[in-house]
Amino acid sequence: MKTLISQLTVLIISTMISAAQDIIVTHGGETIEGKVIYQTAFEVHYQTTNNGNDLVLGKPKVEKIIFSNGLIEPISAKVDIQNERDWDKVMITDNPMLINGLTEKGKSTLTWDIKSGTFPSAKLKKQQERTKRYAAKLHGHIIYIAAQAEPMGTVPIKHLAIIYGY
Repeated sequence: MKTLISQLTVLIISTMISAAQDIIVTHGGETIEGKVIYQTAFEVHYQTTNNGNDLVLGKPKVEKIIFSNGLIEPISAKVDIQNERDWDKVMITDNPMLINGLTEKGKSTLTWDIKSGTFPSAKLKKQQERTKRYAAKLHGHIIYIAAQAEPMGTVPIKHLAIIYGY
């Protein structure tokens, strides 16, 4: 009888442990229940109960993870862009991992005129501000410099700027 009670106790505890779920909270307010498998510098890898496959979320999209043991791990801070006045919060990057999981909001171009000999030039700073203001209008908080739009050696150099947000 004691053995049966011990076995039932172990069975109940192991069922409770395996049913425990982590909760991933995104900046958009979405909550995802699943089990976090591992994290990299830019991604959260997890599994859900209804899908045994590894799923991936970009960390820029994730606010926090609430682990099944109650531990809360902040992942990334939300960049709140309300309107064009928030343009100075917009970031420019050429790192594709920083846009993983975000939504494309629009496109623009940046022209880098490097003839002046100074880098970055005042003209480039104005272009960056103009592009950041446009991104803020679209509620985007990251501008990804995706690719050079002109052949190498062409002056001025035009770059494709893709705007991303939550």
